[in-house]
Amino acid sequence: MIVPDRSANPFHMSGDVDFFLLREQERNKSRAEREQKTTLQVHQKMTYSSKVSAKHTSLRRELQLEDEMQDQEMRAEAERLRAFHDNTAWKLHMTKERKMESDNMNNYLNQKRQMFLIQHALHRKRSEVQRLEMLAAKEEAQLEQAEKSLEKDAALFDEFLRENDRSSVQALRVAEKETKAKVEKIIEIRDLTTQIMNIKSEISKFEDTLQHYKIYKDFLYKLSPKEWLEEKEKKHLDLKKTKEGTKPLKEKILFSTIGDKGPGNKGKTSSKDGQGPKKPWKFPQVARPGRLLSSTMSLQHSSQPSMSSGLDPKG
Repeated sequence: MIVPDRSANPFHMSGDVDFFLLREQERNKSRAEREQKTTLQVHQKMTYSSKVSAKHTSLRRELQLEDEMQDQEMRAEAERLRAFHDNTAWKLHMTKERKMESDNMNNYLNQKRQMFLIQHALHRKRSEVQRLEMLAAKEEAQLEQAEKSLEKDAALFDEFLRENDRSSVQALRVAEKETKAKVEKIIEIRDLTTQIMNIKSEISKFEDTLQHYKIYKDFLYKLSPKEWLEEKEKKHLDLKKTKEGTKPLKEKILFSTIGDKGPGNKGKTSSKDGQGPKKPWKFPQVARPGRLLSSTMSLQHSSQPSMSSGLDPKG
């Protein structure tokens, strides 16, 4: 009975290889690489694209070296077989009559198996190389697409910055115009405020002057003779009666002339009716202006209400 050689059969579990140990070694190796990367400087670190390209180039180089070594081994084996075939002893040994034994058949089958395994491994490696090349080409295409998209995004960002600059310049111009208009309005408001203050000061001056004139008027009324005051009161009553008598007639005339003259003259007519006939007063020259000014303050304290105090100061 022939015991098969397990070392020549590739289809069995290797007893000297622990796969769990290999996994632990790979994990420790990756952890050591990460720790080493943390200690690297900035210019020594690599980006994702450079890592991928470096992995592809290193893997391709290793595969090429492995293929070259296999080709060299196959050439050396072919040279050795050719030299062995050319040997005369081998030719004599092969030409001799010999019996086919089971060992020779097993050796032949083992050789065929090894040849098949080698061809299968070579085909698998070539297919793996092609797959990696296709993957590298796909990654390069994706990188090119990513670069194009980055360039497009950069162009769009530049356009956005230019548009933002234009809008900011326009906003600054609008702000300058608004600021200028605001300053002009402030200056105008300041001028109007100054004018209002001046007008108020003039009004206060006129009020003071009017107050002085009223005092002078009261003083003159007090100095006026009794006959003149009675005559003045009589004229005032007659004028009042005349106004009351002519008022209905004026209203009739006004209503009759509204349709002919229109509403534009209504204000003028009413203003004339409201004014009425007025005659300027004539005050008698009783005292001189110097005496009036000197005796004004004393009269304010010492004068008693006279008979003319009940009259209307406005006439």
